Amino acid sequence: MMKFSDWINRMRHNRGFGVQSPTAFFFVTQVLKEKLPYYAYGQIDRIATQCGTHSKKMCRRLFRVANHLRPQSIIAIGDEVAAPLCALAAAASRARVALIATGSTLPQEAAQYLAGRGCAQPHGTTLQQQLQAHTAPHLLFIGRNSDIAGALQATLPQACKGTAIIADGIHATPERLRQWEEAVKNPRTIVTYDLYSFGILLFDNEKQKQHYTLKM
Repeated sequence: MMKFSDWINRMRHNRGFGVQSPTAFFFVTQVLKEKLPYYAYGQIDRIATQCGTHSKKMCRRLFRVANHLRPQSIIAIGDEVAAPLCALAAAASRARVALIATGSTLPQEAAQYLAGRGCAQPHGTTLQQQLQAHTAPHLLFIGRNSDIAGALQATLPQACKGTAIIADGIHATPERLRQWEEAVKNPRTIVTYDLYSFGILLFDNEKQKQHYTLKM
């Protein structure tokens, strides 16, 4: 159950209240909370429904995040990450896309879409190898059963302005929450957002370190 103090913080930041940074205020109000429709929502909704692992609302939000960040590469690690990966990839048509999974079967439309983006499930590869093979800045999606700490350490050597890590299910277990909180404290993660269902770590040394908790 969410702590009352955490709930208060989420309510305070929910519509941008208490967000003093203009950049963060724009990200909260015009990206995370954006209500206007996008061209890709139809396909994103169909894939989310087929996969059945993540809500259409969350996948649409991930699309808007990638549309805002414009990464050069998008990498998803873990099982049951097809819907989030498709949503992220739909927003960045020029980004290279990679999936690191243990061999889980992808729903048909998700598999077709990712294959069309040149995305294959690599065998015997590591996240660090994929990061080195792709152009930064990276957008990394960490599935809820994958290690946040390990992914963060692999990402740090190439992290730059525009690099982002999205961690799924950050409140799913006490251990998952501990890893997330440690990632937030890391001096290299500058601006961080806790949306409860997932968290966002941004690397931008031009900004002051700041953490936001949002009611989404």
